[in-house]
Amino acid sequence: GARVGPPHALPDSLKGRALHPTVTFRNVTLHVNFGPSCCAPLPFRCRTVQDAAQDDVDVMERETPVDGKYEVLFPVFLPGGGAFDWLDWHLSGRKGCTELSERRVVEWCLRSGLFRSKPQSARQSLDAPELGFGVPQVDDGSTKHLLALAASMQDRDLVVMEVRGNLLLNERKELIRRFNLPHFRKVALVMIGEPMGEYRRHLLAQALAEKQDKAKRALSAWSQERAREKAQGARQRELEKAR
Repeated sequence: GARVGPPHALPDSLKGRALHPTVTFRNVTLHVNFGPSCCAPLPFRCRTVQDAAQDDVDVMERETPVDGKYEVLFPVFLPGGGAFDWLDWHLSGRKGCTELSERRVVEWCLRSGLFRSKPQSARQSLDAPELGFGVPQVDDGSTKHLLALAASMQDRDLVVMEVRGNLLLNERKELIRRFNLPHFRKVALVMIGEPMGEYRRHLLAQALAEKQDKAKRALSAWSQERAREKAQGARQRELEKAR
């Protein structure tokens, strides 16, 4: 029941969002008490997770597969083949599917309030982005390794997005070997060549939307220029009359 440190303010990016109880520890045995009552009196008022009010929690419903198998997807793309564009589309229609990638680690770090030591290029690789957070365990890949290890023991659908790793045979075998529990069904999805099916229709709709947006911006710029020229002409005529 003793406080080990002062409270810390939440980063702005986490305010108003559902937070998961997280404890980081090393070389200790940890007993976690979620309630409904505390094991020892606390020097401050705080409700336990089990005793939380309904309005203060988000209850997530989980769907169990009919056959009890969770899918671990290994997309196979050529470099520059639109791997992460496909992934964003795939995840948008797959509730509860979790992405495992360097990109997701970067997003997690940024949302947790970490800052990169130098600006990042807009053309950097999404598959292997330069981390540069100044935290050794993050920058050397240890965090990503631990997250992947934890994911390999969970009951959930996963997408292992490693463009290089999924493309190369030996690296793909090593990635697949990590998910050896019986409740996983491992699938390699080869996405090389012309897009097909629903994804092709999505790309065509996206291209059409971008083309329409570009046309709207061009029309707006032309209209503003015409209005500026008209106003300038009116002022010029007023000056000539004043003379």
